[in-house]
Amino acid sequence: MDLEKQITELVMNAVQETTKKIVGEKLEQDIFPTIKKRITEEFGYLPQIHAVRVNNAKAVKIKETLPPCFDSILKYAANGNPVMMTGEAGTGKGFIARNVAKALEAGFYEVNAVKNSYDLTGFVDAHSRYNQTPFYNACKDASEGRKAVFLFDEMDCSEPEVLKIFNEAISSLEFTFPNNEKLEFPNLIILCACNTFGTGNDEQYVGERLDASTLDRFVMVKVDYNRKVEVALAQGDEALVDFIDAFRNQVEKNGLLFVVSYRSLKRITSMKGILPLKQVIKECLIKSMSDDDLESVLINIKGMEKNIYYRAAKGENVSVPTGKAGK
Repeated sequence: MDLEKQITELVMNAVQETTKKIVGEKLEQDIFPTIKKRITEEFGYLPQIHAVRVNNAKAVKIKETLPPCFDSILKYAANGNPVMMTGEAGTGKGFIARNVAKALEAGFYEVNAVKNSYDLTGFVDAHSRYNQTPFYNACKDASEGRKAVFLFDEMDCSEPEVLKIFNEAISSLEFTFPNNEKLEFPNLIILCACNTFGTGNDEQYVGERLDASTLDRFVMVKVDYNRKVEVALAQGDEALVDFIDAFRNQVEKNGLLFVVSYRSLKRITSMKGILPLKQVIKECLIKSMSDDDLESVLINIKGMEKNIYYRAAKGENVSVPTGKAGK
């Protein structure tokens, strides 16, 4: 199937170049989207292939649709700058971090919302065995000259004592672990992901206030929802993306504390055509939203009366046409 998609992608590129030569650039801009849509309907959505080159290293190919902020995050990280990615839940911060590791051909290690210091540093058990952690393994790799990326996900949801230990470690780029092993890791690539901006709780997210010295150690990059990423996650179904974007925007306008993330989009994409669409939208998107809030959101979304996902959200029995988007 991968070979079929690669061949299809080459054909699409050739068709676009040939179309441009025959009809000119202006007409090509009008015609090619129709051709591309038709091929997508027949063969499925084709992800982009990025040739990523960092500094003078060899180019690495990544077969993913990446948001515009990826290049900045990659360049900061590759040049020794810890990066704090901020943004709403489900905007793909972990996805970005994993692809930074791919681009740098580095090992990838991750922890999530650490509540106890030993989950970060490890511990020696009653049998004198040291229990390792992703942070230890990342530091170990870096100390021995191997490339490593460490992601502290949901850093702002971790306990203050854990943050203090982590801050001290990245300040000196060395740490003595509970097994009495002192590791120095000046080349460890450090990323963190936060739903808040390090300033504590806001209306939607709970987060610890990060002290000024911690914030000062990071470059802060905002990660937003991106349509190209959404279309890739929806396997080219732009009608679904149109509805998700409109739903999210109206939720925000209504001031509702409700997350409409990439995760919802992926779940709907994976289940449409398998379960009734009305059920999928209810269980993957609407979830616990009250009937009154849902009605208020839907009544203010304009121009989507024919969109099947909008209709399914209203409770209509609709289905996705086989092999086609939902318009």
